Amino acid sequence: MDNTNYNVQTDDLGHKIIPAGTVYPTNDAKAIGVTYNEVDVTNGKQPVAVIQEGWVLGQRLPVAPSADAIKAMTTIHFKDIDALTAAQGGQG
Repeated sequence: MDNTNYNVQTDDLGHKIIPAGTVYPTNDAKAIGVTYNEVDVTNGKQPVAVIQEGWVLGQRLPVAPSADAIKAMTTIHFKDIDALTAAQGGQG
């Protein structure tokens, strides 16, 4: 991952951080998983672990997964899928 990721956040010290729980690589139909750890990309690309199979509470992620991302991540199951789809207007 690098500092061009859609979910890069800058902390008080100016570090560019991608939080744990970011849908990877993008929050759309190209999604393949969710980042496991926070990663500091201030100085360029860094490796990051990505969960590609398991159960996740989507409402606890820093950015809720889009309906397209949920559909694309077929081996990620969301325990709170009803709440996520209701928040997206019932789409999903």
